Amino acid sequence: MTVAEGITTLLFPFQWQHVYVPILPASLLHFLDAPVPYLMGLQSKEGTDRSKLELPQEANLCFVDIDNHFIELPEEFPQFPNKADFIQELSEILLQFGIPPEGSLHCSESATKLKNLVLKDLVNDKKNGNVSANNISMYELLKGNETIARLQALAKRTGVTVEKMDLSASLSEKEKDLKLQCEEAELRDYQLNVQLREVFANRFTQMFADYEAFVIQTAQDMESWLTNREQMQNFDKASFLSDQPEPYLPFLSRFIETQMFATFIDNKIMSQWEEKDPLLRVFDSRIEKIRLY
Repeated sequence: MTVAEGITTLLFPFQWQHVYVPILPASLLHFLDAPVPYLMGLQSKEGTDRSKLELPQEANLCFVDIDNHFIELPEEFPQFPNKADFIQELSEILLQFGIPPEGSLHCSESATKLKNLVLKDLVNDKKNGNVSANNISMYELLKGNETIARLQALAKRTGVTVEKMDLSASLSEKEKDLKLQCEEAELRDYQLNVQLREVFANRFTQMFADYEAFVIQTAQDMESWLTNREQMQNFDKASFLSDQPEPYLPFLSRFIETQMFATFIDNKIMSQWEEKDPLLRVFDSRIEKIRLY
């Protein structure tokens, strides 16, 4: 479940559009023969060998054994652009958090320090919705809350200063230490989460920084666009691909044919007439930021 959720989250700004069964019961293994794209999770018993699993012998099946760190991919599977650098970047973050990645690393100390500074800045950037490393005052956090505002007004009338009130119950020293450890561990998990997501998000932002220039918008109104949606070409794929570096083409030529990319472009066109999809709004703002830098 965690891995499946992780994969779908890291696809930002795209969304998985097909069958999604993070835990597939053993009685439903025949679902693996489904002639559609899917993301399914199988629970394996300890010591179960790959050969004993009755999986479809399809040429386009990706098999990931989480327990044994084993991946089986179809032949001619397109490589993610700049794969080595991408793995290196992820590995550096894992090492920073004391998680040993598989494979060897070669990077300059100064480059690592610089990346860490940038990532630290992103983690502490509240505008991006990330969790701040600084301690947050509970009162400050709830300041805009209507109920708190009414309580504050009531407290004022009775002569009590809310700012000076201790909103947390008194804890013993042992409980305080345990609470602090839990908070630090939770914050650490948030920081790792954000930094890994930033690596993926930055890759997609750089790859599709100019996507808007290739979106074809011919319909004058939403109704006519919806009516002719199936017959209309919404994205100039040939021009987009001709504008990309050659090593990216094996991956991008397949990626732009996926349903999640088509939905992403549809959402872009729809944003002319209705409120922009939240993921698209965040992605477009990231592209604006990357242009500034």
